[in-house]
Amino acid sequence: MTTKFPDLAAVPPPKTRFTGLIRSADDAAVRHYIDVPSLTLEIRKFAALQIATSTRDVAPRIMVIAGPPGAGKSQGALKAALSCGYDVATVSCSLFASDVEGGATNTLNAMLEEFEGYSAQHRKRVLAIFDDFDLSIVARDDNTGVSSNTNLLTERLQYLADNRHAYRNADGTNLAFIFTINNAEPLRASLLRDMRATWVEHDPCRVTKANIAFRILDPQTAQERALVEKLIRRHANQPVAFWKALRLDLDAARLDDLLGNGMPSAHVIDAAMAQRAPIDEAVLMRAARKRSGSRIRNYLFTRR
Repeated sequence: MTTKFPDLAAVPPPKTRFTGLIRSADDAAVRHYIDVPSLTLEIRKFAALQIATSTRDVAPRIMVIAGPPGAGKSQGALKAALSCGYDVATVSCSLFASDVEGGATNTLNAMLEEFEGYSAQHRKRVLAIFDDFDLSIVARDDNTGVSSNTNLLTERLQYLADNRHAYRNADGTNLAFIFTINNAEPLRASLLRDMRATWVEHDPCRVTKANIAFRILDPQTAQERALVEKLIRRHANQPVAFWKALRLDLDAARLDDLLGNGMPSAHVIDAAMAQRAPIDEAVLMRAARKRSGSRIRNYLFTRR
């Protein structure tokens, strides 16, 4: 069945305060994101229930991905949602911070209105990923207590979870939400109960982490594969972000000679990066030692 969209001429141009957060499958940045098969399958099941006309108004509108920091939850979710045909907005929950009563709710409403307008304008389904949701103002702990904004925003999200008709995409599907969290304890249980939210635990095992590291570092020869295997054995418990940082270290090291005589144009840098170079063992091992043992140092209170 062909999906019918409204006449574009009748749709007013959307606002742009929050639509800049939206990414599509052809964005250059997302080409470097790693697909996590187990996570992708869960998100595709979630998306299928949002898309099917028989289930879209009864299936949970919220998906929660819980797991340790650096496990690839946000980027894996983005990559998977894009593969389902969505344009995806990755929202930092710091955007909801407000000293004004109701300010967080007003921000959420304005954001979703823009996403709805974007969908109508571009004929695309939109899904929003709320990153580090447990670190937002909806979290309640001994330090922050419970503010009026906490209660108002939580109640608004509960309303959206229970009322699928609010904020729909152009094809009639619900604008769906994915929350990534590290710890569920500070969150109100009623918001994330069954039929409001569906849960996925994402804590990659050593084998999964090794597969991800291989895909990121992309060894091409037997010698390179042996090198990467040795590195994985030494740093098996490192998060996904560690391996992505090493890949960037390798790429940056290739530019040393090019940058010695000044700053080249973006075209020259792109041309150099497009030519694959063998993985340099000395560079890789040095970068791994540095990153695995590094600690952020506070120089403000360092005695001289």
